[in-house]
Amino acid sequence: METKSILRSLLCLVAALHVFFIGLAQLKVAAVFADHMVLQRRMKVPVWGSAKPGDKITLSYNSVTASATAKPDGSWMAYLDAMEARSEGTDLTITAAGSAPLVLHDVLVGEVWLCSGQSNMRMEMMYRDDAIPGVVNWESEVKEANYPLIRFYNRFREKGATLWEKCDTGSVKLFSAVAYYFGREIFKDQQVPVGLIHQSAGGTSIQKWIPETYFSQLPWARQYLDYSQYVPWLEPGSCYDNFIASLAGFGIRGAIWYQGESNSNLDVHGYSYKYLLPLLIQSWRKEWKQGDFPFAFVQLPVWENSVAYRYVQEAQLTTLKSVPNTGMAVIYDKTDYKSMLHPRNKKHVGERLADWALSTVYGHKDREAMGPVYQRYEKTGSAIRLYFSGQALQSSNAKELQGFVIADKTGIFQPAKAVLEGKNAVIVSNSSVKDPAAVRYAWGENPVPGNLVNETGLPASPFRTDAWGNDTLEQALASGRELKLVQMSDHWTADAKDIGEWMPATQPAKTDVKNNTVTLSTNRNGRGGVESPYLLNVDFAKKPVIKLNNLQLESAQGWSLVLMTPSKEQYVLRDKSIETGDITVDLSAGLAQAKSRNGNKLNMSGMNNFVILFYAVSDQRKGSLSIGSMELLYEKK
Repeated sequence: METKSILRSLLCLVAALHVFFIGLAQLKVAAVFADHMVLQRRMKVPVWGSAKPGDKITLSYNSVTASATAKPDGSWMAYLDAMEARSEGTDLTITAAGSAPLVLHDVLVGEVWLCSGQSNMRMEMMYRDDAIPGVVNWESEVKEANYPLIRFYNRFREKGATLWEKCDTGSVKLFSAVAYYFGREIFKDQQVPVGLIHQSAGGTSIQKWIPETYFSQLPWARQYLDYSQYVPWLEPGSCYDNFIASLAGFGIRGAIWYQGESNSNLDVHGYSYKYLLPLLIQSWRKEWKQGDFPFAFVQLPVWENSVAYRYVQEAQLTTLKSVPNTGMAVIYDKTDYKSMLHPRNKKHVGERLADWALSTVYGHKDREAMGPVYQRYEKTGSAIRLYFSGQALQSSNAKELQGFVIADKTGIFQPAKAVLEGKNAVIVSNSSVKDPAAVRYAWGENPVPGNLVNETGLPASPFRTDAWGNDTLEQALASGRELKLVQMSDHWTADAKDIGEWMPATQPAKTDVKNNTVTLSTNRNGRGGVESPYLLNVDFAKKPVIKLNNLQLESAQGWSLVLMTPSKEQYVLRDKSIETGDITVDLSAGLAQAKSRNGNKLNMSGMNNFVILFYAVSDQRKGSLSIGSMELLYEKK
């Protein structure tokens, strides 16, 4: 009797497992295919998912059908023939033998765009808090946002919301402002459904959006990959894997991209952007398998706390000229950009991206795609003649052209007189520069604002005719030589400006160089700080100490100092300390007492690599402190 009971139980278990595994193999479709979605018109539309191996999958939409057979691993992909736009919501039905049919409701056909980047693309229409201030006139803009044929795919939507939503006063509040304004212009012109897929993440570097398999092909990639162990915000591929990979292949017209701030913290990262932006575009196009689809990006403006914005700007201009089917929106001419990292005027950003799309992608040749783009120069006597593409040049305020500087071979730039010549040239000179060698326009950390525009009023991109100061970086990147930002020696000092550079991508962290003050953000637990991109190569045989000079607590209640190893071990040297003034931290003694998450694996008699983690501790959302400098010192012999 007992044997029969055991056998019966085993049979029930086998039956249950059979049902379970059959259930696992039932017909499924990728998450991006859902109710209210928009399919791309006028191209074959791929639809994919999973089913039982060998199952025949059939798709039906309106009068269009397609079929596919599930592979041995259960995956399948079918292609709907190209369709014209369809504004009437229609069911997309997917069937397979032995599975319940999948029915996606209210599916449209129109124009689909992928919208990605970091926090300025992420910024929502609606005001939520100081970190997300909302766009200019957001209340009235939201009230008027009633466009049911514009559909949003938004990974930032609140829990419980559908993946695809109709654009209305409720859904638009939490959607990317730049993407909305862009899509609205496309809809108004084309009068067909528009699908906007928004995938962005604040504070992310471009490396994180490039698939690692592509990134690793760069000649200097190994150093970056090694370095990213210390600096998580540099880690290649993580955002692509999490946010983009599952969408690759979905039918789109093109992509818009607003990113670069997190690559502007140090010159080496800003300069390497000239390699990374083209690689991002190339990798996405290859993964999508839809040819060289249109790709437009926003050129960074100059921010008053910028370090390497000028190199990112230049890399974006270089990419525009070298990568086919790309566009660039120039936005530095709006006043709030110089003082705000997250400017609230997002309308003109989206509209300028739309200018490019409507002109080049949708064939409005009478509509200018972008402002004047510098092409070449020639020396003419004691002046330099610059040539630009696009419409006729003019001054935005009917005054003399501003923003130009000129230099001879000494490299010392002086304000220049710039005069329009014909429709597409500018003559630049300075009476004291007899033998000019280079011209720059609105280029640098804090340049004089330029007023060169075209007939439409779109501004010219910042540029320079020289490459002075880049040779070392260029050679280092090209040859794969040492890419570490700092190679620690026996003695190193950083002032407040350098400390600001340690804190590249966290907001609202900021550095006040004039007053030598560092302000750190804090999280809900009252602790805040930013991981340093600087390596400390510490020789414990020399008895190392870290010296904090003139540290003063402002609104913070204390501070913490932590060292992190490449394997992510963290050692707390000071925790919630209230010490002020000149403070010396003995590394050997501190590390001996600190507890590591993974156990102490340090070589206490030799070399170790660390990254500094420095925190302000506060009961409020923000805590600030000031520090004169930090030093790594060794005991004098």
